[in-house]
Amino acid sequence: SGGINAEYGRHNWHEAEQYLLDRDAIAQMHPLLNMDGILGGLCTPGDGHTDPYSLTMAYAKGARMYGATLLQDTPVMGTRQRADGTWEVDTPSGTINTKQLVNAAGFHGRQIGQMANLDLPLVPVHHQYFVSASIPFLEEWKKEGREVPAIRDLRGSYYVRQERTGLLVGPYEGEDKMVIQDDWYDKGPPVGFGKELFQSDLDRL
Repeated sequence: SGGINAEYGRHNWHEAEQYLLDRDAIAQMHPLLNMDGILGGLCTPGDGHTDPYSLTMAYAKGARMYGATLLQDTPVMGTRQRADGTWEVDTPSGTINTKQLVNAAGFHGRQIGQMANLDLPLVPVHHQYFVSASIPFLEEWKKEGREVPAIRDLRGSYYVRQERTGLLVGPYEGEDKMVIQDDWYDKGPPVGFGKELFQSDLDRL
């Protein structure tokens, strides 16, 4: 209960709907759960998950609607802040002058920060997840336009959510088991690395 109360208090700092659930409400919302040991939970109905590719495309479409120009396959080679506070960004296609510079480079973020003399403590850590086969119950719910809520277990340090008509489980490993990509921290990710996956190591879990 301590973890639930701590999360409840933390969420109250923001304007986000949330409420406590008893066992019966949890079982009704997520009929696939094994309720052994579950006393209650915290529900944030505005929370959820999204497909990162589709979300990125939506951001791109919206940016173009408001006049933005998107340059794909244009790596940043260097950044410099000018005396007037504006920035110069060097690319293979030339130098771009801008009033604002936003570092949204994901796992390249540390290297982009270093170009501006910022040492950002961004550490790439391997994350593994499992995706189940299709589950008949979820197939029926999807036909009705329904989906089971995403579950986060703070004590067990994992999440589980619906993935199409199956379930996706993503555990967060403890410090003694997690794998850090040390060479990326020092040298940055390999050029061109994007959608590739690391070799799985299920025995580690």
